Parts: sequence; C-alpha cells; structure tokens
Amino acid sequence: MLAAAFLAAWALSGGCALTQAHDVSLADHNIHVRDVVNDGCNVPAAVGEAVIAAIPRDQTGAHLTRAALADLLQRRIPMLSLVAADRAAEVAFHAPATPSAAAAGSCLASAVAIDAGNIINSDDVTPVPCSTEERASLVYDRTYGLTRAGVDIASGAYLGHLSLPLEHMPDAGDALSVVAAAGAARVERPVTAAQPASRGGALFVRDADGHVFAAPFADANGGRAP
Repeated sequence: MLAAAFLAAWALSGGCALTQAHDVSLADHNIHVRDVVNDGCNVPAAVGEAVIAAIPRDQTGAHLTRAALADLLQRRIPMLSLVAADRAAEVAFHAPATPSAAAAGSCLASAVAIDAGNIINSDDVTPVPCSTEERASLVYDRTYGLTRAGVDIASGAYLGHLSLPLEHMPDAGDALSVVAAAGAARVERPVTAAQPASRGGALFVRDADGHVFAAPFADANGGRAP
C-alpha cells in the first residue's frame, strides 16, 4: 500500500490534468493513476501504480466519463489539485483478454438429466467452454437463493455461466439425517426436509412421528454451510 505521506507530497506539488486520450490501453484489468493523468503531471512511479478502479475479469473494456475519472482519482488522492475539462466526455479503457473461456472452464453444462423444478447442484454439472449456444431454461429461487431447472434438462445441455454452492443443497421431501454428537457418542435420526435448504440458515425437517423442528444445515462431509 502506498504511504499516505508520499501521496500527499506529490498531490501538493502542483495541479494535474486528466489525460486527453479518448482510448486507453491497460496493462491489466486495473485502471491505475498513470492511466488517467497526462504526461505533464510527472507522476512518481509508486503513485502511478495506485489503482483507482478495476474492470471485471470477464470483460475487456469499460467507458467512463472524465467526471467519473476525476471523482475516482480524487477519492484515491483527496488532496490532489485536479484540472478536468470537458467532464461529460467519455474515455474508453481496453483491458487485455483473459485466458480463453475454454481453458478457464468458466461455463457449465449438465452432467446428468435434471427434472424441471429440481435444484441444480454442483455435482449435477461439469465445466465447459463458454459459447453463444442458447442455454437451458433456469429459474432462480430468490426465497432460498437456489437455481432450479426451468424445464426438463437433458444431460449435456449448456447452462452458461452459473454460480452454484459447493455443498449439495437438499430440496423439500429429500431424506436427510439429523446427527447429534457428544464426545465419542453419536446418534443419527432419519428425517425429511420440510423445505429447501438455504445457505447459512437452519433447515426445517420432519421426523417419523410428524414433528417439525429446525436443524442446522451441513453438507455431506459434515461442514456447516457458509
């Protein structure tokens, strides 16, 4: 991290103007101080490396107005005396392409057939190259933070980019076990999920006698869901 005193000393050394360029090629996905100020600012190398914004890794460019750049720059170096003419004009930033989606395996396809309405779990999918292929219909369950199949999905169907929990998320009606342990003693009690699981919360379950109660949800390896 840059020392505040070093930034302040440079900022107070004189005014600085934003770059006049309309297109800026970046060395990485970060927008640095050196990318947005003109050559006359005499930016010290350490200051020039300071990051004021970042372009998402799955994108190769961004457009920002000069007003937005001035705001980002002054947030990073509050004492900077900045000259920013033509504030409505946009500057296009071009980031280098990341490794191909095929190499990154950043998209998914179904590894098994998934019935409509079923939760899609990480063990139901496999990484594939991203493509322009139309993806299968998916439905996001906002109540429980889960992704479900919108239609019957065949094995091998393209699902696109999808974020799934690592643990298997049970649905209502799934057979589960409630485990109680004290020292070396361990008791397992078969139950049925009374609702879909949600990450980070308790799960209501029903025992063989019909009693419904809440139990903390853990994955198959015994790890508490984050």
